Amino acid sequence: GNTTNKNSPVQVVASGVTQIAAGAHHSLFLKSDGSLWAMGRNNYGQFGDGTTTNKNSPVQVVSSGVNQVAGGYSHSLFLKSDGSLWGMGRNDLGELGDDTQTNRNSPVKTTDLISTIEQPYVAETAADVTDP
Repeated sequence: GNTTNKNSPVQVVASGVTQIAAGAHHSLFLKSDGSLWAMGRNNYGQFGDGTTTNKNSPVQVVSSGVNQVAGGYSHSLFLKSDGSLWGMGRNDLGELGDDTQTNRNSPVKTTDLISTIEQPYVAETAADVTDP
C-alpha cells in the first residue's frame, strides 16, 4: 500500500497464491480461484484493469479462469483454462500478438494462430540441439 523500499520481505497476500510473475516494474500473481492480480507501474496498461494508473496495492485484473501468467518489460500475458492467450500493456512492437501495434490497457486475445498453447520444447541433452 505504499512506495517505501523494504530491506526484508513483506507479506502482500495472506494465502491462496499459486503463481507469481514479474515485469520490469510491475508484479502479477495468480490465486487458487483462477483470479489474476497486478501491482506496481502501469504506465502502458500492463495490468489490464482499463487504466494506466500505477497501483501500490494489488488490483484484480481477471476474476477467474486463468491458468498461467507471465510479465514482460511493459506488458503482461496470461493463459486461460480454455487454452486462449491474452495480453495487455505495451504493444508497439507487437508484443501482444493481436496483429496491431496498439497499446492495450484491457486484456486482448491474441490472434488465433494455433488452437491450443502448449509448453515449449526444451532440449534434454546437447545432442538434441542441432545447428541450423
